[in-house]
Amino acid sequence: MPSPSDSGQQKEQDLLSDHYELLYDHADDTGISIIELRCFHEAAEKAGSLEWVRLINVWLEMWKKRTSTEEAHTDTENPCVPKTSRQSRDEPWNVGDRLVLLEALRRFECLARCDQNHTELGLANACHGRGWVLNEMGRYEEALDAFEEGIRAAPHLAYLHDSKGTSHTNCGRFNLALSAHTEAVRLRDSFALAWNHIGTCHLQNREMEEKALNAFDKAKLRRPDWPQPYFNAGWTHHKRKEYQEARNAFQKALDLTKRQVHDAAVDKLDPDLLELWLDRVRTGRLPNKNMPASLAADLFRSLEDKGIAHRRAQHDRAIEEAVTLPRRVGTSVDNSLFVLRDWNSYTPILPMRFRPKNELGPSHRRGGGYFLAWQGHGVVIDPGHNFISQLYDRGLSIADVDTVIVTHCHLDHTQDLDALVDLRHRRTKSGLEGTIKFFLSKGAAIKWKRYLIATGVCDGDPRELIPGPGLHQVTQHQNVATVLAVSAYHTTFGADSCGGGPFENETVGLVFQLNGRSPGAKSVSVGFTSDTEWKPSLASQFESCDVLIAHIGTAEPPPCFSGTRQYYRNHLGLKGCLRLMRNAKPSLLVLGEFGEELLEMRGEVLRVFHEARRKNTTIAVLAGDSNLAVSLDAARDLSVFCSHPDCNPDQRPITRIPLKEVRPVFGEDRLFRYYCAQHWPLGES
Repeated sequence: MPSPSDSGQQKEQDLLSDHYELLYDHADDTGISIIELRCFHEAAEKAGSLEWVRLINVWLEMWKKRTSTEEAHTDTENPCVPKTSRQSRDEPWNVGDRLVLLEALRRFECLARCDQNHTELGLANACHGRGWVLNEMGRYEEALDAFEEGIRAAPHLAYLHDSKGTSHTNCGRFNLALSAHTEAVRLRDSFALAWNHIGTCHLQNREMEEKALNAFDKAKLRRPDWPQPYFNAGWTHHKRKEYQEARNAFQKALDLTKRQVHDAAVDKLDPDLLELWLDRVRTGRLPNKNMPASLAADLFRSLEDKGIAHRRAQHDRAIEEAVTLPRRVGTSVDNSLFVLRDWNSYTPILPMRFRPKNELGPSHRRGGGYFLAWQGHGVVIDPGHNFISQLYDRGLSIADVDTVIVTHCHLDHTQDLDALVDLRHRRTKSGLEGTIKFFLSKGAAIKWKRYLIATGVCDGDPRELIPGPGLHQVTQHQNVATVLAVSAYHTTFGADSCGGGPFENETVGLVFQLNGRSPGAKSVSVGFTSDTEWKPSLASQFESCDVLIAHIGTAEPPPCFSGTRQYYRNHLGLKGCLRLMRNAKPSLLVLGEFGEELLEMRGEVLRVFHEARRKNTTIAVLAGDSNLAVSLDAARDLSVFCSHPDCNPDQRPITRIPLKEVRPVFGEDRLFRYYCAQHWPLGES
């Protein structure tokens, strides 16, 4: 038979247990009041319960440290769901808080080991503390194990079941969470926190919203001074479009929050959040997803004061203007080839911090692509890095794009394809003309075909380019512009998936045959080698070209000239371009895709080619960069447009410079410029 002293101690333990359960019930979803913890600590000391004193010491130290390292966060998408501030636990600004939690976890684990030799209640409370910390750290399954261990030790403790339900909620298992919270209120009907949690679980099912409101009402009856269930009820009424009831509930939550004086560690509702929700009820709009409540309130109130809405409207108008610009191809611009590319593949990608500090020229080096305008039809070739910027800088726009051709799947030939499709989609949504023809190399078709069809921007299925005799019609008018895919020799990332081994035919070169619409009109042929190394069969593919764009890549090392290795691998290099010029004999050879290592040497490269063509002075050689535009007017000989900004085709007829009179000027940005006599710089010879 127990002694009177034992009965008295048990009574003290029961009182402390009830006190602790009440303490937890008033803890809300993120913690326990430091003031209430201190009161409980004093009661435990008076009762002489070392187990409770040790337990509360851990809670007290953790919350003292946490209040100086974190702020409460509220999920405005569904603020009723009892989420802890776990979403920010692993963020760098919460490293200090994480260290506090780790220390608390260590101490709770020590208590659990210690209290195994004492009472079941002590073990259960240590497991509860450990599970609570694990839950805060986002380690939900471990938290559940801790709560289960505590329940096995003391199954009558309602707060263990409620905490177990919170962990299930954090894992998205709302049915299991509901069962756990229901068990908690079965054990303790006055448990307002658990009733509130039951309501939030019911909210996950639209058909259970009435039950959710009933649960929130029970929470309000058990703690009429607690604003959280009023807020949750308001949110539920708003969701059900019961705006008057929502307004009343939010107002009650706001009044209670303003009246209460809480310790800083208590997770009270933010008055700014409540004011925001009252505004949202009036306007029928919800706060932005995942935005901290106080920030949302501040932004909401300052939108008009700071002109944010006006600036957003300005941005919207700018985008609208960009996609609705009038078409220029076929009016002020036509029968022309625009080089919209400066450098080869890796340099536009490379961050500035990797560049040599003593490097000359602009800090930002742009890539790009090519644009061909013929008989009112605009053709993009290989839209790589910065192509959209280059296109608009030229005075052209997405309105001028009718066809897109990709010769292979490397990033410097495809980077801006997504942006181009997006802009055309926006233009179509604005009610303007829509689809684009796409011609893709085999590897590019594997990567892009399904995507392009899905966007609705593509005119039919993308056509696959395979070297062979078949001609592709580029324009709507039969035989006005055709393109022939020819062989190129350039290994790409997709080689294995496109056929295995060194897959040389994924990359294609292009030969455009451009014809006038009237019978007997003069035609023009334009060739693109794309990226390729030299092969003896290469030149014969481009023998008929009036204009040939050849990708040099870089200057190959001496072994290529001394015979150790015949030619540069994967690109033409100097030797391949020289051989191509001598054998194909175009009227104009444009050397494109220079490596940035040739920044200062492009003039020297041109000099070498001019000397090499002495026996055939009908060949003109120019460096291809974004200031070069070639007139392909069939009624005239080939010429180059003046690149001076005053030669603006929208304001006056642009000056054409005959090929024999073209004298490139090397600019400070290490790009060539082409000036007519009127704009030739003083002092230049």
